[in-house]
Parts: sequence; structure tokens; C-alpha cells
Amino acid sequence: MWQWLDIHCACRKMVPFQGSQQRRKLIMMDIPSIFGPGDRSITLYEGINHHPDPDSIFRNKIVAQLGCGNGWISIALAEKWCPSKLIQGGPYI
Repeated sequence: MWQWLDIHCACRKMVPFQGSQQRRKLIMMDIPSIFGPGDRSITLYEGINHHPDPDSIFRNKIVAQLGCGNGWISIALAEKWCPSKLIQGGPYI
């Protein structure tokens, strides 16, 4: 069965991105064969999101994420950190 997920800034609540007053919401469809967001991925996103200088981590770099499930964290990180390329590998890798 298909399931719709409302993920508000990857934290399941409306929160502004670090350094921004604009609120964003990511809505995606989750299918049973792909695992949904878990506590570890939400914690990872919250930790990276608190980094004070977004220009120093992923901007203009090639970023690969393995085991990224339904891809919500890749989308959220790409929106904030602006990598030049985002390579997403599912649980099949």
C-alpha cells in the first residue's frame, strides 16, 4: 500500500532552515518496498543543519549518500547545501 508522508524540514514539524525565516515543507509518497525516515536519519539531518557555515561543507562538491531509503534527506541536504552533484544509492548497494 502506498503511503503519503508529510515531512516538515525533515523533522516532522515546521521549523525554519538554519539562518532562514522561510518555512519549507517536503511532501513525498512512500512505497512499502522502500523504508521511510527513521530516527537516525532525522538526527543526522538536524546535526548537519546546525552547522554554522553552509559554504564550507558540501557546496559545489560531489556528494554521495548510500542507503538513503526514500531520498528525503538527500533532497533536504541538496536544497540547503547546494552540491554540484548528488549521487543517491538505495539499500540495494
